[in-house]
Amino acid sequence: MKSFLEFNEGILDLLTKKGREKDAKIKRRLAGVRKTRDQQDKDFEAWRRASNASAAPSGTKAQADRAKELAKLPHVKARIKKMRDKYNKQSWNRGPG
Repeated sequence: MKSFLEFNEGILDLLTKKGREKDAKIKRRLAGVRKTRDQQDKDFEAWRRASNASAAPSGTKAQADRAKELAKLPHVKARIKKMRDKYNKQSWNRGPG
């Protein structure tokens, strides 16, 4: 629980122009972080859908090309590597029958 002094400072931050500006700056920064994270998640899911669709018997070359294009993005490449490393680690630990 916050002490009275910390609580008082929090109230003063809301009431002063400097405090409101500081709060707005933090909110803008967090909104930017959220926006980039959401875009990275969308790119990864698009790659996943395209790669699954291209692997299907009715998959097209366009879907395979889209999956390759998305896989070149640095943030998607990192998530693919992380996913594959996790899978390889799990399969390695299983051992023989």
